[in-house]
Amino acid sequence: MTAQELIRKAEDNGWREVRRVGSHRIFKKEGKVLILSVPDHGHKDLKPGLLGKLLKIIHS
Repeated sequence: MTAQELIRKAEDNGWREVRRVGSHRIFKKEGKVLILSVPDHGHKDLKPGLLGKLLKIIHS
């Protein structure tokens, strides 16, 4: 899964982009203490370990 696909899932689950830092996009969700930092390196697939952790945060 690419960063763009993951970002689409995050936005569909109520996360909104608050800023960009270099190649990372930072998201917040109302009512959550956590932030979501997604590395956006074009069309490269995210590594499985990172992808799993980010998906867990998105769906929590």
